[in-house]
Amino acid sequence: MAQLPDLPTTSMTRIAEWSNFHHTIARRPVATYLTPGARGVPAGVPRSAAFIPDLNKILAHCMANEQRLCSIGSRWSLSEIIDPGDMVLDPGVWNEVTAVSPDWITEDYKHAAAARGGVPVIVGGGLQIRTLNQQLGSAGLALQVSGASDGHRIAGCIATGTHGSHLNVGAVHDTVRAVHLITGPNQALLLQPSGRNFTPELTRWFRDATGLPTRDVADDQLFRAAVVALGGLGFVHAVVIETVPLYEWHGQTIGRSLNDPDVWAAIETLDVTRLGADPDPDYFSVIFSPFAADSSHGSFSTILQQRPATQPFSSAQPVQASTSTDLTRLLSRLLPHVDGGLAGTIIADVVAQQTAEQYMPGPVAPVFPGSFFGPTTLPEGNGRSSEVVVNHTHTRAAVRTVIDTLQREGAAGRHLLGGVGVRFAPRTQSLLGMNIHAMNTYIEFPSLGSADTTTIHRAIWTALRDAGVPFTCHWGQEHGMTAASVQHYFGERVDHWKAARHRLLPTPAARAVFTNPLLKNLGLG
Repeated sequence: MAQLPDLPTTSMTRIAEWSNFHHTIARRPVATYLTPGARGVPAGVPRSAAFIPDLNKILAHCMANEQRLCSIGSRWSLSEIIDPGDMVLDPGVWNEVTAVSPDWITEDYKHAAAARGGVPVIVGGGLQIRTLNQQLGSAGLALQVSGASDGHRIAGCIATGTHGSHLNVGAVHDTVRAVHLITGPNQALLLQPSGRNFTPELTRWFRDATGLPTRDVADDQLFRAAVVALGGLGFVHAVVIETVPLYEWHGQTIGRSLNDPDVWAAIETLDVTRLGADPDPDYFSVIFSPFAADSSHGSFSTILQQRPATQPFSSAQPVQASTSTDLTRLLSRLLPHVDGGLAGTIIADVVAQQTAEQYMPGPVAPVFPGSFFGPTTLPEGNGRSSEVVVNHTHTRAAVRTVIDTLQREGAAGRHLLGGVGVRFAPRTQSLLGMNIHAMNTYIEFPSLGSADTTTIHRAIWTALRDAGVPFTCHWGQEHGMTAASVQHYFGERVDHWKAARHRLLPTPAARAVFTNPLLKNLGLG
């Protein structure tokens, strides 16, 4: 690899063994790990601004050598989207939160946002959701929706389509109103929809804040591609997120048997009144315990309403996280119980027991969203997870197939060391957001890592195909996607996304910089 030029404000180190958080990518050598703003920053100059000249040199070097530059995020993804390669850039220096001036907002967007209480906020791409929740909460604001935990950085969160579960909003990427994208040395764009949310003054603000020549681009196709960019369209410097006034979740968790007909009717129709809950919830999810005995609670339905805050904001602490729909709290509790000597029936009993203890039926006290979807307690390197997404019309068949497969695998001595999380989100406008249908069902089956985990995942993907259930997988988790399956599921959206990639990165050298193994393996690179 050609030697980088001098970078006055950037540290360059070699890492002998790099791993992502879950260790699905483990012990990879990284020749050059770049940490912006780690040294030599002049007094009074923000580290993020001081790094821009270095970034221009890095991008020029990479394009001249057709060298991939991997922006690493929080190492949270389980898929090959963050396979590091030879050069890694840590974007944590871009962690500012800035208010959007009312003068930068178009009249049309101002009226539309006011109807839902929307407040646009500029968020640096390297900021963790945990910190964002704290800063927004202190200002009396909150994200409209977030993923199940808060360890993501915002750029990685939206790049992989991370979603959460809000029946009236969508996924995190559906709250993005503009994207500031760096596509090469001294090349940046502020992308927004053709209808325009913001005036050119916002573009000028980004130009002045970064020193980068920034084009003002209002283009539906480019914007719809950029909100779930998969790391393939450029470097996401910042996004404009539409937040809302701080709110609380109120509701309940309801325990029923695994095969309770009211639960199955609720996930199929989204009518929760059969469960004794108030109609029209904002949040609805079900945790299924596939190894629960018929006489015990094998499903846990959480049904919540969003209401204005009634108490002063307080930040989430690790021990205060009320739930995590990717089941990380459950998995953390299972760790002391699992070892190679446990018999199959004991493992199944332990999984069912721990699920029941973690998801106790009862009221959900008023809780802020950043506390409810809070810190994971899963130790690094222990978690594995896959998630499939289907048209809501296929919900019963898909969930039934997943649970039946897990039970068959368990009978063969291969146990998923976790439960099955079922969540819902409405349609997205993004090209490669996973929620492309009028309503979408996400089925997640996380587990402690074991020698059987990948075999179990593959068995589920195969069973869904054999059952004729069309599905895609979470871009940031372990997946069974191929180029053909992606094209089949997303259709012409794939072609539009690839066309946007060529418009934003018009040369092979530029596309070589912003690529990754996921894009190449799935025919998107």
